[in-house]
Amino acid sequence: MCSDDIPERERIPYVREVYGRAILRHEIEPFRDSRFYWRSALHSMAGLGLATSVVSAVRTYRTQEQIDSDDLVLNATVAGRRLVRQLGREAIAGPGEVVVSRSADVGACEVEANSRLINIRVPVAAIGPALTDMDSVLVRPLPGAAGALSLLLGYVGPLQTSDALQRPETRRFAVGHVHDLVTLALGATRDAAMQARSGGVRAARLRAVKADILANLGARGLSLAAVAVRHNISPRNEWRGRRRA
Repeated sequence: MCSDDIPERERIPYVREVYGRAILRHEIEPFRDSRFYWRSALHSMAGLGLATSVVSAVRTYRTQEQIDSDDLVLNATVAGRRLVRQLGREAIAGPGEVVVSRSADVGACEVEANSRLINIRVPVAAIGPALTDMDSVLVRPLPGAAGALSLLLGYVGPLQTSDALQRPETRRFAVGHVHDLVTLALGATRDAAMQARSGGVRAARLRAVKADILANLGARGLSLAAVAVRHNISPRNEWRGRRRA
């Protein structure tokens, strides 16, 4: 959805009603000193919601009456900054940081102009039992460049620009891989961590390695060893793992 396609006088009411209240189930309030725009790409399926947005300076909030789900929402900031308030807590996410909120609670968010955002929603019922302490990660800034969060963000990005989510046979695997990566990033139990490493982590690393190779085709320093170093993997073990698969 792109607000640029809507006549200017109708943009705020349209985005507020159709995107905010009907789809996201929250209120949208533009800051008065900022020209309003909202550009989003959405993907919603059983067990997973993905949204990539570029927005002007806005404040969003969810009321008690708008609560209709219990999802964990990973709010990743690619550029700009956003402030998340929920559960009496407050967290600021700058570029490369993630804040986790919960759709079953009221909350508010303030976003700077020209912010580029990624939101990942997964049902609490699907991953809650696999987490060691869900409350400890809510409304706390987390570094998106670290470990499983980095793999997760690298994995969901291409999903939204490919046709993988349009095919039922690959959509099911993609949702499972995202669940694995979310649980590992937020603190998985021992059994869940083992499952995640053999499922979502392997898939995300393979995707990252392929993207690295494509991005560096023709580069003089491209080699199996160089790619392995960049992704902190063993060339021999990774090759054996792919051959067995």
